[in-house]
Amino acid sequence: MLVFQNLFGLVLTFQHYVLETSVSTSSKAEWCISEGNKHFFSNSCENIFDGITFNTLFVIQIWWNLISTTVYVNQKSPHEEKVDTSEEKFMSFKKLVMVPMLSMALLCAGSAQAKKVTMNISFGVSDGHPYGTFMHTFADRFEKLSGGTVKVKVHCCNKMGSEQETFKKLQLGTLDGTMIAQNNAGPFYPKIDLLVLPYMIQNYEHAVKVADGPIGQAIWGNMPEEVGVHLYTIPLFSFRHIYNTKMPINNLEDFAKMKYRVPKNVVMMDTYKAFGSDPVPIAWAEALTATQTGTVDGGDLPIDVMYSQKFHDVAKHIAETGHFVLAPPFFIGNKFMAKLDDKQKEAMQMASKIATESSRFHTNYAMGMVKEKLIAAGVTFTSPELGPWIEKAKEVHKAFAEERGPEYVAIMDQIYAAAK
Repeated sequence: MLVFQNLFGLVLTFQHYVLETSVSTSSKAEWCISEGNKHFFSNSCENIFDGITFNTLFVIQIWWNLISTTVYVNQKSPHEEKVDTSEEKFMSFKKLVMVPMLSMALLCAGSAQAKKVTMNISFGVSDGHPYGTFMHTFADRFEKLSGGTVKVKVHCCNKMGSEQETFKKLQLGTLDGTMIAQNNAGPFYPKIDLLVLPYMIQNYEHAVKVADGPIGQAIWGNMPEEVGVHLYTIPLFSFRHIYNTKMPINNLEDFAKMKYRVPKNVVMMDTYKAFGSDPVPIAWAEALTATQTGTVDGGDLPIDVMYSQKFHDVAKHIAETGHFVLAPPFFIGNKFMAKLDDKQKEAMQMASKIATESSRFHTNYAMGMVKEKLIAAGVTFTSPELGPWIEKAKEVHKAFAEERGPEYVAIMDQIYAAAK
């Protein structure tokens, strides 16, 4: 009877393993995402890809069943004649030792053959910002989903250089990934400027529709071939508003009285000129210092970036214009991609999806709380009538279309249509 019990246990164990492994790891993780953010932190999802634990238990169970079966098969009834041949000893040895060893070897083969890789990634704001949510979640998930074959090192706060410098490092292969404002990628890949145009993106839903669909691929699908960098995902969307140290802004006339910092992007500079200002191009790493020293009177940022980077300590006036969207891509260099095998690439894709959902949730959920904190810190908000600003933005769109040509115009029309 014990023979049949142990053999039955072996069959059930093997059946459980087959059923478990018949569902792909990506399908399980997709379920965790589709069921909502709460599953990111559940035990079942936490260990979906930690296959070593399950496989080890599986081998131990097989080994135990085989040992038990072998022992009881060789225990003869007192009424039977005991036979102990060399052949029987050999068969017992195969069951007891060789089969489990083979099982262990097969299960460990995949991990043993995977090449160990280190990935260095960077971003330019504090760890507490949604940028940090994406980068640290991505790093944690990628390491776990890769079965420990990838180690990710995260560098915040411009430690690896300015945003444009980190993009160059991706091309050179001295950095593996970076998350930067899309306008800072424009000088390297001009099609990205389509997402820099003022009032091009109407709201969060419009941004997601453009970035996560075929329009996004039309914009950056050729990046790997043309500049040696992949745009892997856009982890968040937020809108930029005007801050300044001098006075409240209620209209374009108020806006034109001051001097503003803008990123080193031609579309953004053209926009400020259309609004009536003579902008000063300054790198992001120097933006706060320029405001503190009076080199400029203000600039524009999403309010959560203003708060996390402490711009509100010096700039007490914010005009809610929302003229630019911040849609910072997470870029990965071709040279790093070439180091990964197929399973590691699958793990990276899943880690990116999970981290993107987390970062977008953090951004959208926290924005209202950030505004309350800014008001409590003495910041005043104004809401100018946007009609005149949008009319000026149309001039920028027209000039951009004439300069860039039909290919750009076709994509612009698709973006406009996606907002309807």
